[in-house]
Amino acid sequence: MIIRIIILPSLFFLFLSNLYAQDITGIWNTPGNRSEIKIFKTETCYAGKIVKQEKPFDKNGNPKKDIHNPNPKFRNRLLNGLIIMKIFFFDKKRNKGSGVIYNPENGKTYKMNIELIGENTLE
Repeated sequence: MIIRIIILPSLFFLFLSNLYAQDITGIWNTPGNRSEIKIFKTETCYAGKIVKQEKPFDKNGNPKKDIHNPNPKFRNRLLNGLIIMKIFFFDKKRNKGSGVIYNPENGKTYKMNIELIGENTLE
């Protein structure tokens, strides 16, 4: 299953493939299998967190942290387990939703629109 998330305003595309999901929930691979994101349902929204990384350790052998976060008090959070997606609205009839996604590589949060296309693609 592939996900292409369009993040506005930068129109950045993120491609993910789903290992287990029948809808948007499940474990998804990022491009090049650099990490896995688990999308799950909460009481109020869907969320996505990092559950596996290709390179989970920094150059000193320590687990990678959220060092680019604009808020200094969050820079010691581990990337593994970090919630990076919140999908506030997902219409199952239209297979479309919207939310925000955090990029730990630059510390920025972006708006996103998503659409489930078939069982294998979220764009």
